[in-house]
Amino acid sequence: MIYSTSSNSALGTRFLRWAPTVVLSAACCTLISHQMALSKLAQRLVEQADSTELQYLEDRVMELEQSILNTQPDRNTATRTELSDLYAQLSGRITDIEHSVISIGPQTDWQALGQRVQQIESRQKQLAQSSIPSKHTSSARKPKKLLEPPFQVFGRELRGGERFLSIGPVGSRSLDQSRLIRIGESYSGWRFEGFDDLFAVFVADGVTHRLNIP
Repeated sequence: MIYSTSSNSALGTRFLRWAPTVVLSAACCTLISHQMALSKLAQRLVEQADSTELQYLEDRVMELEQSILNTQPDRNTATRTELSDLYAQLSGRITDIEHSVISIGPQTDWQALGQRVQQIESRQKQLAQSSIPSKHTSSARKPKKLLEPPFQVFGRELRGGERFLSIGPVGSRSLDQSRLIRIGESYSGWRFEGFDDLFAVFVADGVTHRLNIP
């Protein structure tokens, strides 16, 4: 009976000695398990936030691309002020997107998004350059140089009741080199349309010329 009491006392002593260690180990395991669960939950929340932000940026880029397609003006009708306003508007929207990407941090999935933004900027610069007036269109058109007749007029003649005009080579003083042309005939691309007491009327390249009759 005395031996049994001593054995029970020894077991109780051992239990009291190891109980705090067991309880502490169980508490540590529980704490570690909770920490791992919280870490996974936090990681999922971060990934979800990044995915949501990335989707938002992609929507903004698509909206910006569609805006360029819908609002790109006709170069023949748009004014320089309208193009400048459009350029400023697109610049502001692209800057906002770039700031949003930088604030989130570099990620592999956002490289394609950055390339799309660069493409939009390139198209935007091309659109802005189209607002600069061309030197060819702004410069005054030079008047066409008046054609010089390839002949000279000697005078009028009347033969058999029909009127003729006497012409000859430029610089010629001899009537032997002259020739007579009637109304409706052409000489070196100049069509004779008629004459009066002072002028002979010719048409060349669609332009009417009145030449003095000596």
